[in-house]
Parts: sequence; structure tokens; C-alpha cells
Amino acid sequence: MAAITSPRRDVVTHVHRQHETIRRLFDDVRNTAPAERAAAFQPLVRLLAVHETAEEMVVYPALLLAGSAARAVVRERKSEEDAAKNQLADLEGVDASSRQFLTGLDALREVVLEHAEAEEREVFPLLEEHRDKMKDTVVWNVEKGLRLDGPQVGRAIALRSDVYRRMREFLQRYEFLLLPVNQVLPFPASQPYVTEIGGAKLDSYIDWMKSCWYITVTSHPAISVPAGFTDDEPALPVGLQIVGRYRDHLGVLQLPHAFEQETRVGKRRPPPAATAGWVPPRV
Repeated sequence: MAAITSPRRDVVTHVHRQHETIRRLFDDVRNTAPAERAAAFQPLVRLLAVHETAEEMVVYPALLLAGSAARAVVRERKSEEDAAKNQLADLEGVDASSRQFLTGLDALREVVLEHAEAEEREVFPLLEEHRDKMKDTVVWNVEKGLRLDGPQVGRAIALRSDVYRRMREFLQRYEFLLLPVNQVLPFPASQPYVTEIGGAKLDSYIDWMKSCWYITVTSHPAISVPAGFTDDEPALPVGLQIVGRYRDHLGVLQLPHAFEQETRVGKRRPPPAATAGWVPPRV
């Protein structure tokens, strides 16, 4: 993971710059000739997607750690985002050269800019005030997400679509995919995260669980179940990840239930062991 160079204002600065760009893009679309309006609309759509993704995946989860008042603010802002997403979806189905499109664009602009002003008024102070409560890894995630531009997000969406297609084709041949939940055994709570596996350095703080979040990217349902214990001292739990066909959530519940009924592995307990001076196995 790259070094974090993040004075307290960095996250706020990135969000504020995106707000300014969004305001400008709304004006650009409004002032573009009807025949060229659809093309002018696309950069705005991409930036709104980038901005929302960064907030939903990084900024808002971080603020959920900042107390009940912050959580209330997050709920309000997410409600505004949901309303804007619905309006944007409706607008994308309208002929961009029409008067109806301009009416919808003005309505969307009002909702989005009110949301931006509420963020600047309520979310920015929370980010400033509670920055010290966020882990460095969370701050790194916030700033990395906010630096993404439209082309980067567009390429990621295209790649993700291909991964989804390939997984769906694979599961047409096989009903389930079974694999480990993580690449490493449990490690001490005092260790923030795993930095290398088998001598190979990891790039970020979440790479030790790629086998888990890779599946999330495929959009297929998955569940993890207890699968047993290692022979280490003390014995360490091992999980099994079960991935099912697209939208087959019932199947992804039925198979682990059958697995647990057959093996009774969830009822097993490792023998008591002295943990003083325990050194985790090398990964």
C-alpha cells in the first residue's frame, strides 16, 4: 500500500473539487446544442457514478463510526442519493434533445446540488472532526476512491461485467464453486493485517482476503461456513466459502445447511490449549 500523505483537509478537498466539477458539468449540458446534448451528458453521468461510489463504499462507512449524530447525517444523505439515482435513471431514458430532458435535467440538478450543499454543511465538518477516529487504511481508501475519474470507473465496470459473464458461464457447468474464505489462517488481533503470504508482499491491507472479495465482484451469492480446525497449537478455525449461481440464494443456503447437517462441523470445538506465548503459523 502506498504511503498515506493525508493532511486533515485532503478528503474534504477532493469531495469539494468534485462538487465544483459537477456544478460545471450541469451548466455545460444545459448550454449545449440539442443535437450534442447526449454526448455532453455522459461525463456528468460518469462523475456522478464515481462520486456516489466513493461516498457509498468509503466515506459513509467511515462516518458510521463517529456516533449517532453522524449516523443520522449519513442516513439523510443516502436518502438524497437514492432520490437522485432514481431521477437520473428516468432521465437517461429521455431524448436528450427534447424539452422534457431539460426539465428533468433541471430537477436533477436541484436535487444533486442540494445534496452537495448538505454534504459541505454537515458531512465535511464530521470528516474534519472525526478524522482522528479513522484508521489510516480507511483514510487511504477514502482518498484513493475520490481520486478515481470517469474513464477509470468506466473501465472497471467493463472488466467487472466480463468477470460476471465468465463466472455465470462457469456455473452453468457446475452448480456450486467451493473455495477457502481467506488465503491465511487467523492471525492475532494485535496485528492490523497480513502484509505478505508465502514471502510475497501484498499491495494493500485487504489483499489477504482476495479469495473473498473477488467473489463479491462477480455479483454471485456466497456464504461461508465453519469447515474444521488446523493441527496447530492452538487449533485454528478454517472456513469454507460456497458460491452459487446468479440469484440462487436459496441454493446457497441449502447446500451449507446440508453440509453442516452431514458433517456436524459447526458443533465441533478444538481442545483447550495454552495460548501464552503463542506465535501464529507463518503465512
